[in-house]
Amino acid sequence: VELLLRLLNDPGWPVRQAAARALGEIGDARAAKALGGALADPEEDVRWAAIEALTHLDCPEAQEIVARAAQDESQPELVRGVAEAAVAAREGKVS
Repeated sequence: VELLLRLLNDPGWPVRQAAARALGEIGDARAAKALGGALADPEEDVRWAAIEALTHLDCPEAQEIVARAAQDESQPELVRGVAEAAVAAREGKVS
């Protein structure tokens, strides 16, 4: 988990995206804060991977971050991503 958390700061956005996805698959609550920070990534694909990963973490901190992101009107694509990720998580889909 520690390596993946560090990779969220990699210069290459595909690496950051892959790290976010992997953290979501692992589901370790320690990743919540770092994934929350990734919601401000300049690359949209990384932000989407981070919000999807957060919906897979079963901890109050992740739920709070997702709830805040869902209300962030400055990033409409992120709000849409929150909704899509939440629906996919409820249906048991993993992308």
